[in-house]
Amino acid sequence: MTDFPKPKKPVRAFTVHELRGMVTARHKVLLANGKDEEGLALMRESYGATDDSTLAFLAWLRGETLPDGKGGSVTVQKNGSVDRFHVGTDMKTGDEYEVNSVPGSIPPRPAPKQPKR
Repeated sequence: MTDFPKPKKPVRAFTVHELRGMVTARHKVLLANGKDEEGLALMRESYGATDDSTLAFLAWLRGETLPDGKGGSVTVQKNGSVDRFHVGTDMKTGDEYEVNSVPGSIPPRPAPKQPKR
């Protein structure tokens, strides 16, 4: 009997914005703190992301610089999603804001109102 190679999972190019919603918090921590090779393998197996998509996502997680394709480089603003909790995004402008919520609540519950003194 002949052993055929296992078919590879199809890969697709994703934007950083798409990956932000797809990738779980546990995987974001692993990606931010791990090696590039491990991150590429994890993203290919778990999400079917191309290597270019994964490298852009890793740069966003880590706040690294990337070549802009014109001979220069672009500094990616550090995400900080690994360092902070409950961050919301305005879908129209793309601006991020901190949500005043109970720490550890999933989904975020509003923080109890403090009595005025």
